[in-house]
Amino acid sequence: MLNLDNGRAARLPRPATYNPLTAAIAAAKPVGAPEGGPAAGDALTTDARTPRGGTLGNLPWDDDDMGASAYGLSAAESVRLAMLPQKEQFGRLAEALDSWNDPAVAADLGVLLAAGKLTGEDSEGQTVLDRLVGVLDRQPDPQLGEIGAQELVRQIVGDLARPFNIFQGKGTVTCAAASIQSSLACDQPAEYARIATQLLFDGKANLPNAEREMELDPAGLSLDEGRTALGDVMQESLASYARQFDDDGSWIGPTDDPSDLGGGAVGTKRGLGGGAVGAKRGLGGGAVGTKKGLGGGEIGQGDEASASEDAHGLTPGQIAHLYRDVVGRDVINVEVNDEDRAIVADQLRRAVNDGEKPLVGVEAHDDAGNPTRHAVQVIGVTKRPGKPEQVVFTDSQQGTPQSMPLDEFMALARVAMFNAAKLDPRLFDNVASETAFDDFGRFGSERETVYMV
Repeated sequence: MLNLDNGRAARLPRPATYNPLTAAIAAAKPVGAPEGGPAAGDALTTDARTPRGGTLGNLPWDDDDMGASAYGLSAAESVRLAMLPQKEQFGRLAEALDSWNDPAVAADLGVLLAAGKLTGEDSEGQTVLDRLVGVLDRQPDPQLGEIGAQELVRQIVGDLARPFNIFQGKGTVTCAAASIQSSLACDQPAEYARIATQLLFDGKANLPNAEREMELDPAGLSLDEGRTALGDVMQESLASYARQFDDDGSWIGPTDDPSDLGGGAVGTKRGLGGGAVGAKRGLGGGAVGTKKGLGGGEIGQGDEASASEDAHGLTPGQIAHLYRDVVGRDVINVEVNDEDRAIVADQLRRAVNDGEKPLVGVEAHDDAGNPTRHAVQVIGVTKRPGKPEQVVFTDSQQGTPQSMPLDEFMALARVAMFNAAKLDPRLFDNVASETAFDDFGRFGSERETVYMV
């Protein structure tokens, strides 16, 4: 089991979705209700199928042609549907996913309706509904086996509705990829739907920010790591793409020989120590192992449950390239040291106030006491009267937001990734060399979960 070093983080409960339309409808007062209708002054219910009286007339969900109640939506969500320009596509999606009989799907669709996430356009001019409805009758890529289109679309809907619940699985090394997956699903739902559907059904996805394609990597599907099939594919594909960058930014691509060793040679994976560069990352005294070796020359066997035989985490440089090509924002790796923690904390506050979600590499140790890094995504910094300032972050090992005092979080932070265009000039001297840090996400084989405590 992997632990952070203090024991104070708290898991945040999933907040109830507040929809202002629900409140407005519930508080509506009928005027001059006819005999047999609700008495004047009574609040209307939010059940779309409850008779109403007064001067409101027929509400949007009373239209038999729309059939909103058949989708399992609330009254407020039905109002949103009435205003949706793609009602027909929504109906096809809801019926295909059987939302009337699946409350979880109905809830997810309601969240997406309320957030207006279904009709935004991606970089190729298609909406989320266009993408999802467009693959309902298609066969997924043969590499995915017998997984059906409807189940994959259902998983995409779930990620878009609950991006902070994306899970990296047990015994995996994809914390950074899962964090970027979460960021994309939250902030760019149309791009997320595009990349996901292209990977799942075409076997590759266009990355317009890089003018390259990202190939489908189905490696994770062969193991039961607790992730969804979509989580397996997205995270392994993102990580595989990132590993095609060397730390200096060179594109090494999939044709490099990963077994190349020797003084300073560069392969698709990077080994540290004594100039040796190998197929996997070896740490300490020049050690190079089949998996990541930690400590003075130790050659470790690594995580036997990893999705692919040569799985390893990503370096901060690789994460930065992945972030740029997928999310479309240049980020800079900033080293966090004792002298400048307060400045980095200020930068963190400004970033979240600007709507950004910085990735931070935090210090952790496995059960054997070996140091490692874990990437988390900061989504908020809060302050309440009489309480210490809190940082809220998504931990893909838990699949739910976490919180802990900001000062304790900063004590664990080792590297932070900030928008290059907004970096505080006082941190220019802290810009990290790409090889200054261990890769993110490599843990011992016994670890099943990370406790942000």
